[in-house]
Amino acid sequence: SDVYKRQGINAEYMGRWSSAKGLGRITGRLSLEMADDVVTSILELFSNQESDSAWHGGCLTFGELSRRGLLLPKRLAEVFPLVYQALIYDQNQGNYSVGANVRDAACYVAWAFARAYSSDVVEKYMKSLSEHLLLVCLFDREVNCRRAASAAFQENVGRQGSFSHGIEILTEADYFTLGVRSNAYLNVAVFVASFDEYYPGFIKHLAFVKLRHLDQEIRRLAAATLSQISVLNPQLVIQTILQELVQSSTADMIYVRHGSIYGIGDVLIGLAGKSHLHNMHDVTKDSVFLKNFTKNERKLMKAGEYRKKFIKFFEEKRRLNTLNLIPEDLMDQILGIVDRVEKQRLYRGKGGEVMRVCVCRLIECVSLAEIKLKDNHLKRFLETLDECVRNPIESIQKASVRAFGSFMEFYGKDADNEHIEKFVEKVLKACSTDPNVAVTRGYSQVIGSFHPAITSKYKDKIFEVLEANCEIKEKEFDDADTRKFTVDSLNKYVRSLFESNHIDRETFKKCFDLCFKVMNDYTVDKRGDIGSIVREASMQSQLGYLKSYCQYSKDKGLLEKTELETMFKLILQQLAEKIDRTRLVAGSVIQDLVDHYFNQLPDFPHKQRFEDKFYRKNIKQLVIQAQEKVDKEFAMNGPLTQIFDEETTQKLEDLTKEYIYHWNLPHASFPIVCSYLDLPEYSYNIIKGMVVSVGGLTESVVKYSSKNLVEFLESLLENPHREKLLHQFFQDFLKLLKDNEGDERVINPALKTLEIILSNDRIAQSDELKQFVNLFYEQIKHDLKSKQSIIKAMCAAPVFVLFLNTNIEKEQKVNTVSYTHLTLPTIYSVQISVVAGSLKKK
Repeated sequence: SDVYKRQGINAEYMGRWSSAKGLGRITGRLSLEMADDVVTSILELFSNQESDSAWHGGCLTFGELSRRGLLLPKRLAEVFPLVYQALIYDQNQGNYSVGANVRDAACYVAWAFARAYSSDVVEKYMKSLSEHLLLVCLFDREVNCRRAASAAFQENVGRQGSFSHGIEILTEADYFTLGVRSNAYLNVAVFVASFDEYYPGFIKHLAFVKLRHLDQEIRRLAAATLSQISVLNPQLVIQTILQELVQSSTADMIYVRHGSIYGIGDVLIGLAGKSHLHNMHDVTKDSVFLKNFTKNERKLMKAGEYRKKFIKFFEEKRRLNTLNLIPEDLMDQILGIVDRVEKQRLYRGKGGEVMRVCVCRLIECVSLAEIKLKDNHLKRFLETLDECVRNPIESIQKASVRAFGSFMEFYGKDADNEHIEKFVEKVLKACSTDPNVAVTRGYSQVIGSFHPAITSKYKDKIFEVLEANCEIKEKEFDDADTRKFTVDSLNKYVRSLFESNHIDRETFKKCFDLCFKVMNDYTVDKRGDIGSIVREASMQSQLGYLKSYCQYSKDKGLLEKTELETMFKLILQQLAEKIDRTRLVAGSVIQDLVDHYFNQLPDFPHKQRFEDKFYRKNIKQLVIQAQEKVDKEFAMNGPLTQIFDEETTQKLEDLTKEYIYHWNLPHASFPIVCSYLDLPEYSYNIIKGMVVSVGGLTESVVKYSSKNLVEFLESLLENPHREKLLHQFFQDFLKLLKDNEGDERVINPALKTLEIILSNDRIAQSDELKQFVNLFYEQIKHDLKSKQSIIKAMCAAPVFVLFLNTNIEKEQKVNTVSYTHLTLPTIYSVQISVVAGSLKKK
């Protein structure tokens, strides 16, 4: 047995498992006294000085012994406390923790006990066992441990029958619902905590174990869960955990103080009746545009029969504000945490970054809870947020900006407050002039967080700052992220003016003009087309303007059709461009407007066409058609080609309100955008976007954009108004070449697009193209002369070759051949000679 015991400690997992089974078989053949010695020897493994391997091996051995009926009832008094410890065993080792295998094995022991002993033997241990199993079942970091605990809990409920509320809990906490960790913490655990038997153990475990876990996500989930369950028994939470959390907020270990501060903040908003604003509320939500949950995950989020009843009760309970139960001296200690952290210099050294983030979260929670602040606390909070918003680390800046939003919403009402006034003037002074991009980024976002009272007071000055930050500066000082944040703040600025009824026609028009201006931001840096984030922010802001207009405005003269026409021109251009993410935003913005606000907007050119194409029912049909087209093209129904899973496709009529067509898919978006090329008001902008896609590098984008463009032009050849429509198309294409002369971002793909158009014999031989060939030729030749570029020449050469196949005069063909021989690369001069020779023979 000693050999097996050593193997149980030192060997790999399979060795420990084999030694546990071996010990079980050997012990079954020993006398009672010797078998008892084996049990005593195994009990010695459960020591704090032993490694996790010893604990794991010991648990496996106890499971095997009990399963074989070799662990006598008299030993259970010694074994059960060790099982409780093993169920929550988690040892930190450096920057990681060990113990998942021990907890999993402890669940096996609990499962084996349920099958080995009668209920009268283990009845006195069941209460503690059920509590510990639920702690693992709901709050363990690892999914296999949560599911193992659920299986052990189920076995005990079925065989022992003495687990309180076992059937109700099992109905909601099963193998599937516990698979998603956030669902286990934020949904199932809140339901189970409603049973008084488990509530005290839950809040203590969350506060003193999970809030001190090494994994930051676990600490945040624990805080969010505390926020929700604190409403069930606020008095107990305040008496049991709040004071200790305050004391540990400046502890030596970074993860202890970080978790404590997060916990305090979330408990505050829970007691304030705003538990739905816990720190994970915007993390576990779906994106506005992309539905990321799979079919199974969506199923998991649905509440069962018992939880549905509980939700009704919980929704009423969580709205109660019980902050008055917190003693005044304890509240002063909570508000003084920020000052104590600063005085102890806990922002410095390792862990300073996460400390700044959690302190910002605490300030956000205090603001959301609407706790009245003394003058010294208000000043300290502002100074801390100011330091964090100017920090170059993105996570700190993001947390501080979010905190500023909540802070200004409640405390910014008093625009004449000395500290707030001083801070606002500091922001407006430095926002557009500071050379540090971290400052301009942070302050640009803070401006969007100003309370409507502040926005109204500094209305003109704020607009001047935002306008200055929208300018593209010299390369050394330019920052696209600042422009993106500025455009986001423009949306909030307009909304604030609408809310305070200080909006006017001139300001509204200026804001639209700024958004239209940044829609031409095609800045490129080492990250690629970084201007795309500015264009996307601009489209979102324009949508925000119209939402505010529809929601608040009584003056219908604020918005004119010229703004709407320009807006749709520019958004259609983005819908035709090569970046999938940008197309997704563009299409979603138009669809959102059509679905919810179109009837309240003034008329503009071809408004009905947009409504017909982008209306929800039509979009659903387009999704089905696009799916069928892809399935037919690839001749398969595998998951790689499916837009949606089978169940969603079948239940298309039941899609959620936020459903968005897949505008990011080239085969789905280009047929729609090309259908608007026959509209003269929008044709130029769509062509400008299409040439970038057709002449791009991404295979799928080039394939579907070129295919749909050529199909559209071929359809015009059959149109009774072909002369007018083709003339309009080629006129706009020529205008594009002239307007963007020297800009290789547009000219090179435009030449590639022209090559593809001319490669189609039906289009090349059309009489409508004949009158434009000479104009195209002269414009391209002029562009090549004005700014020489080998890449541009390479793109132009095939176009010149294809010009010879069109219905142009012989003299013009001779000019084309001569110019190509003199200026273009040799390989294309040879092609020209071959084509010219064949034409001469004819």
